[in-house]
Amino acid sequence: MQKTFYTFFITILLFVYSSPTTFAQFTEVSLESGVLFQHESVHLQGGGGMFFDYNNDGWQDIYVAGGGGKDGLFHNNGDGSFTNVAEAAGLESIADFQTTGVISGDIDNDGFRDVFITTWHSQRNLLLHNNGDGTFTEIAEQAGVADIALSMASSFGDYNVDGYLDLYVGNYVEENGGYDEENGYQHNCYPNFFYVNNGDGTFEEVSDFYKINDNGCALSVAFTDYDNDADVDIYVANDFGEWIEPNAMYVNMYPTDFFSDLSTLTTLDVGLYAMGIAIGDYNEDGRFDYYITNLGRNRLIRGEGDFQFSDQAFQAGVDNTYSGVDPETGNSLFATSWGTAFFDYDNDTYLDLYVNNGHIPAVEIIKNAVEDPNKLYRNNQADGTFTDVSEEMGVANTDICRGVAVGDYDNDGDMDMLVVGILDITREYTSEYHVMLYRNDSPPANWLKVELEGVTNNKQGIGSRIEVSVDGRTFIREIDGGSSHLSHHSTVAHFGLGDYEMIDELKVRWLGGEEQIFTNIAANQLVSIKEGEMTAIEEQTADLLQLHSTPNPFQTITQIHYSLPKASSVLLEIYDMTGRLVHQLTENEQTAGSHTIDWQPSAKLASGVYFCRMTTDFGIASHRVVLGR
Repeated sequence: MQKTFYTFFITILLFVYSSPTTFAQFTEVSLESGVLFQHESVHLQGGGGMFFDYNNDGWQDIYVAGGGGKDGLFHNNGDGSFTNVAEAAGLESIADFQTTGVISGDIDNDGFRDVFITTWHSQRNLLLHNNGDGTFTEIAEQAGVADIALSMASSFGDYNVDGYLDLYVGNYVEENGGYDEENGYQHNCYPNFFYVNNGDGTFEEVSDFYKINDNGCALSVAFTDYDNDADVDIYVANDFGEWIEPNAMYVNMYPTDFFSDLSTLTTLDVGLYAMGIAIGDYNEDGRFDYYITNLGRNRLIRGEGDFQFSDQAFQAGVDNTYSGVDPETGNSLFATSWGTAFFDYDNDTYLDLYVNNGHIPAVEIIKNAVEDPNKLYRNNQADGTFTDVSEEMGVANTDICRGVAVGDYDNDGDMDMLVVGILDITREYTSEYHVMLYRNDSPPANWLKVELEGVTNNKQGIGSRIEVSVDGRTFIREIDGGSSHLSHHSTVAHFGLGDYEMIDELKVRWLGGEEQIFTNIAANQLVSIKEGEMTAIEEQTADLLQLHSTPNPFQTITQIHYSLPKASSVLLEIYDMTGRLVHQLTENEQTAGSHTIDWQPSAKLASGVYFCRMTTDFGIASHRVVLGR
């Protein structure tokens, strides 16, 4: 195994932060940000969304599956607002399809993210090729991924480490067998699809050859390196698992070309009404743990080593079994969980856990709550337990929610959430059911973001493992290819760092085992790492614009500090959260170096969050400013 070491000290700070607190707050900003969208559910299970940068401008855009309506593609304007560009991007060509979930990956390594969409009602699935000019062309039939089933989940991963993303698709019920008390559910489900990328823009469906077609009713799948051997395995979460097929772990035996079903050996073959998968090392032991959502008790499956796992949901306080009481019988009602994610929402270094809940009609033995609030569990810092902070963090929404994706859409260093609430067309129409965009307004704390660019690996480094070590502790992340529930998290890895201002070591392990190691890295920056490149990180970040303000929050006046790597025209503007320009600070030619300008808002300007946006000849930077009168 080859290792490349770089040692350096970085002095650049993109933002200045103070010590973190244990409190944070999410603000639902879908209306003011322009993310106005409803997933029109035609079957109640669907509703996926994702964060991804479709035009390579450095800002996370949003895609949402439309169900019975049109899909939404929301361009990030870089000032806290979005514009739905679906029609201009060519998505009218798929308007007649009933879409369920969505993921993104660069299937041909041309530098632009393509989009795979699962569909309902026995329609073929969709593959949108990114043309690199802001438009997409639907190519599923030409690419060989247009098989017809009732598809739900999907995930990208390079199983054979050839540099091209392969695709696994989880399919659902083909024939409804109903329920009876003696035999339970007896549905027949479509076999899953496994598409191997041929490297020429086409795929070959080979699930039967590899014996990974799995006849369970899949609602979530994920490529993940569960055994830490630098290749991706496949985990499948099946609905009705107690009666039909339990969850499955297909272990990749690379470099030998086959998969081994180790579901039983690993004890990952839990039989649930499984809906979603979250992946993360919540207890910092270097092994990935898996949170599986369910109708009823969720599972927190902790990696124990030697291919073994144990369920710690009760002990950790994240089982989320019940949600209220039936007023007629007095019996507890089950919670129903769907999308989920491990992420450090408060940047205190510890992975927290978010869970989407949402009612679905069910038989009496699993009667579930209609009012079923979403859950955010804060990690209690290395004692193996979590605390429910949903109410105080502002995310305990009781809409019918399905998919969730996490990513930093405003580039302020903390992770935001896209929550897909569905419009159930079996109910009376209401505008309350809609996609929710939760902006993270956490108190300042240090952070690091890492973005990969593969060369011999796939372009986004999907499946790669990133380790950050500081003060004897190691945090790990895996670049996601699609998980949660029908959704896809940002592929920019995020690390909360708390009070740590420097990273001792950053290690990237690419698929196949190649490693790059960097040392002494400053916090509060986005680090871009190209596979095998000898350029030190401080040279990569030298051209980044620096922008911050002090004090922040402020009451009457704040100083905007910025630095230019070279002379440029500078336009410095202040926007509110609706994207409305409220003040222009300066527009002129400026020299390279550091600059400061005062902003004293008008007395008429209300307290709240504003964005300072700096436009130069070579890039745009944005910084969140909080006015509290």
